[in-house]
Amino acid sequence: MLKKVVALIFCAALASCSTPGVPSTAGVELNPIDGPIRHWRRNVEHGCVNWSATENWAMVELSVDSTRCEGAPGLSYHTSADYLAFRNYGPQTDFADLVTQDSNGRISFALCSFSLSADQLETLRTVAREGLARSTTDAERRTLTRIDHLLAATNGAALTSDQQGCTGRFNPGANIVREDAWTNTGEAVVPCEALPATAVTSVPAPFDQYMQLTCTRSGQALRPVDGAQWLFSTGPRWMWSVGSPRGSAADHFVRLTPTSIDAAELASLRGQLAQAFFPQTDGQSRRRPISDRTIIGLSARKSAGSLLQIYLLIPPPGASDQPVLGVECARNCRTLEADAMYFVIMPD
Repeated sequence: MLKKVVALIFCAALASCSTPGVPSTAGVELNPIDGPIRHWRRNVEHGCVNWSATENWAMVELSVDSTRCEGAPGLSYHTSADYLAFRNYGPQTDFADLVTQDSNGRISFALCSFSLSADQLETLRTVAREGLARSTTDAERRTLTRIDHLLAATNGAALTSDQQGCTGRFNPGANIVREDAWTNTGEAVVPCEALPATAVTSVPAPFDQYMQLTCTRSGQALRPVDGAQWLFSTGPRWMWSVGSPRGSAADHFVRLTPTSIDAAELASLRGQLAQAFFPQTDGQSRRRPISDRTIIGLSARKSAGSLLQIYLLIPPPGASDQPVLGVECARNCRTLEADAMYFVIMPD
């Protein structure tokens, strides 16, 4: 604790702790993972705009109650995810029920428990525009302009559930190109010529049917093949080789190795995955199409030394209406409850 206090005092006293895009009056918190995180608030006529930011990302929370900036109806927006999550307008869906399955095994996201009227969406846009008028940096202005644009494209009557609240991100026809308004970089894909010689350059079969390598300013990444997206409970994203809180273009994967799974391990894994994707509710067992799926594993070693483990659950031949399911773990997926992130491969 003493080291953290000393570090905060040291950071606050140095101009080097200033963060691009952040107002000079913002407070600072030293996070062991992300480093210095800056926090500030804009109180406006119709609500509040709360900010948390580093050099590489910003989190914005809009509240439509100027007397209650936390816990009131509103939204959250993370620039790296680039979608809106609406909160506190109604009950939030339990995590286990976010992804639902029909009797044919087709996967869909649970409908939101509430809808937003045109007036409610307009009130959120009013708060965003009031915050925009109070902004003092270009990064703030870009981010709030992006939020206003996303609100204008939101169908409040067709929201789906999300780990963070409810969102219109998965609505058919949403078709919004992802941007990073805070860093003003978009997807930030860069040429791979500058990668070190130790970087892998191809994805082994059969995983190359589902993923490809790309390079960004934050390092090498695994991304879906063209025409597909990986939908996690927090939204679409890639898998990164980042080895530090912020990452660099030099971060990369040094090995991509198919994982062998013995019979006992496979049986245990099937049981855990069945419960993770299709849990029992109210004593009723949902249909669990896990036993007929092929499970393949890929071990991705990062240049910083850490391991990323990926499992894909491939539907049987003839089940083209069932999507491929996936699991990403920061270590080795033992057990799944410890560090697993689940996703669905869907058309983009």
